[in-house]
Amino acid sequence: MNCAVSSLLSQLSLIILLIKTQTPDNNKSGSDSNQQASNNQSITPSNSTNKRDSSIPLFETDDKQSLIPPIFNVLLRLDNSFIEYFKKIEKKDDPIVKILLELNKKVLNSEKYPISIYKEEKNLLDILCNNYQDRFNIHYLFPFFNSFLSLIVDSNFDEEINHFRIELDNNYLKIPESDRQHIFKYNRGNPLSLLINSALKIDETHMSFDFELDKSIINRPKLIFFYLPDGEINFNKDRNRHFTVKRTNGDVYNLRGIVYFDTDHYNSFFIHNGELYNQETGKTHSLTTAEINFLELLIFELQESK
Repeated sequence: MNCAVSSLLSQLSLIILLIKTQTPDNNKSGSDSNQQASNNQSITPSNSTNKRDSSIPLFETDDKQSLIPPIFNVLLRLDNSFIEYFKKIEKKDDPIVKILLELNKKVLNSEKYPISIYKEEKNLLDILCNNYQDRFNIHYLFPFFNSFLSLIVDSNFDEEINHFRIELDNNYLKIPESDRQHIFKYNRGNPLSLLINSALKIDETHMSFDFELDKSIINRPKLIFFYLPDGEINFNKDRNRHFTVKRTNGDVYNLRGIVYFDTDHYNSFFIHNGELYNQETGKTHSLTTAEINFLELLIFELQESK
């Protein structure tokens, strides 16, 4: 009898133990689900594969007029060009290098987005204003971006001339610089890879350079930027023509970013896999149907050779 009772108690103990070991798993599943929802709301990536997710704005700042978040939210995602550039400058001892590397480090290591970049923004603007622009102009897109590219070129970090400068043959250089100003932006005689939209031809299926200009460019810059004063390109008309720039040498540049003026401040879209990612809200839009007005800067990246 005692053996029977003992056996029954043992079986009951085993059943209770099984129930206890099963219940926490069920609760844990619900807990994980709640935690995941919480993480999604706070835009906190759980592992490194989510870092620089296109739908997660990278940077924010207290200065609503700042151009640094909208532009750098695009540039700090371009692995084959701007990120590649970091490999060339990481050992340079220079203030601008330290700022760029610190921004990249924050993108890779942060556990919560968007990242506040108040300190880096202040340091960068101080450098630009001390060397190129006054405080009033620095909040306008062209003076800011022209100054930023000029700073990089002046620092001589783009030694191979394959990121932020355009190298021209001697025949094109014989044209007076004053006649070339409507196409290029110059920094102390160096053509930057920042062009005015008059350098573009809009063809039936794509865009291309002015023919004389195209055949005179002898390098292959990884990045090309087109400044559109007063939104001179109607991006909402025949949109498919604006996605690529093709050169006569076979190079293809894909549109990767759009910086535009949105009511009272600048914002940007990052373009990936045919989708537009709003870099302020994180919302996704169709590249072919989203209405975009007041474009001021198009960012093109050289397509890797297959």
